[in-house]
Amino acid sequence: MLKCAYVGGTSSWRSLYRAIHSSSSGHDQALHTDRFDNNLEKVHPVDHPLVDTFDRFHNYLRISVTERCNLRCTYCMPEEGVELTPQQELLSLDEQKQLVTIFAALGVTKLRITGGEPTVFKGLVELIRHASSIPSITTIGITTNGMKLKTMLPELVKAGRARVCM
Repeated sequence: MLKCAYVGGTSSWRSLYRAIHSSSSGHDQALHTDRFDNNLEKVHPVDHPLVDTFDRFHNYLRISVTERCNLRCTYCMPEEGVELTPQQELLSLDEQKQLVTIFAALGVTKLRITGGEPTVFKGLVELIRHASSIPSITTIGITTNGMKLKTMLPELVKAGRARVCM
């Protein structure tokens, strides 16, 4: 049984991954999670894990593959720096690929890969190649600052049908 449809935050994605991965027979009844200011969660059953409480089906998945960036913009990387999430709390490339596969099976057709800066993520090309191999994924987008595109573009083109947004 799928235990939750959405919870925010990096460590919560790990919890979601574990809940989905430990599922033996898919989802019998999914749960929708609402967050409150006191961080308590109220759970509501829904018919499908990608349907929200307003009965809207969400066919779009955004994956932030890294917190790292190759620029030092003041709005996201102040002089004093930011505390990065410990590596053991981040999803591995294999876990990210499995999530794309699972969400595609649930009805996701559009994937957006973001970061930080996704082009600094070593597994970007492989993740795009994997997503491109799934017939139901019709759109793959990358949000990037474009600094590494000159060198990465040939690999990205070979990997699949990704759109680039700078």
